[in-house]
Amino acid sequence: LEVFDQIIVSKDSSPGLRGWDQVPPPLCGELEGLGIARRDARSGTWSEAVQEVTDNIETDAVYTFCFWSAARFIDLVNDQLVNLVPLVPALSLSSTVTGSWPPHFVLYAWQPPER
Repeated sequence: LEVFDQIIVSKDSSPGLRGWDQVPPPLCGELEGLGIARRDARSGTWSEAVQEVTDNIETDAVYTFCFWSAARFIDLVNDQLVNLVPLVPALSLSSTVTGSWPPHFVLYAWQPPER
């Protein structure tokens, strides 16, 4: 679970652990301040917080896992790589990554086979 950037655990009778909230977040709602977030953790505390969630997994709780990956470094609207190194200006995606090819994105929704 440490690969995720934010973990939100929701259950009606929360035991008061880090990352536990009473109500699951809305699918298209704001996630700021909910659960535990890697960006708010110090060096070793993220591993400890994730281990605490892992040790207390329950089948009647709702788990929301957020994976932002490199999204904070990519500005598709302005065709830039941003915030890679402090005080370094943004780099053009066209000149560094995609070249003259236009970006192409494909999203899939996997449906398990019917039995």
